[in-house]
Amino acid sequence: ITIRTNGVYSIDMNGSAITGDSSDQIVIEAGGVLRKAVTTGEAIVDWNVVNQGVINVSAGTLSLVESGTLGGAATVSADAVLHLDLGTFNLLNGGQINGAGEFRTTTAINVSPGVFTVNNPAVLGVNTTLGGSGTIALAGGGTIGGGIVITTGKAEIRSRIYHTNG
Repeated sequence: ITIRTNGVYSIDMNGSAITGDSSDQIVIEAGGVLRKAVTTGEAIVDWNVVNQGVINVSAGTLSLVESGTLGGAATVSADAVLHLDLGTFNLLNGGQINGAGEFRTTTAINVSPGVFTVNNPAVLGVNTTLGGSGTIALAGGGTIGGGIVITTGKAEIRSRIYHTNG
C-alpha cells in the first residue's frame, strides 16, 4: 500500500487491521496520512511501515508489529497510543511524535544520526533496545521501564517528570 500526497488510509476497526507477510509494507509519502480514528480498542498493523508523511492516532491504540522507518510525524491524541511493538524501527532525523497521547515502545529502536523528538508522554517499556548513533529526545515526560537496554543510541530527557519502573 502506498499512501500518496493528500491521500488518507483510515483504519476503522480493532484487531488485525492489516496483515500479511514480512515483505508487505505501507509507504506513507510526504503529505499522506495513515489514520486510526474511530474505535477505542487496539488496531494491529502487521506490515512494515515506512512513514515520511503523518500517522494520526486520535482514538484507541495503533500497534505496529512488524518493523519500519519513522521519518515523518505522528500525532497521538489524548487517551490514544502509538505502540511500536515488534521488529526493529528506525527513527530518522527530524521525525517527531506530537500530541497529548502516549508513545510506547517494547522493541528494538535505532536512531539515525541527528534527533528524533517525542513531545508526548513516552513509555520505553520492557524489551526496548535503543541503538544507532542518533538521539531520541524525550520532551513529554513518561516512563522508562525495567529491562531497557541502551547500546549505542542516546536518550536525551528534556522533561522534568520522568519515572522509572524497574
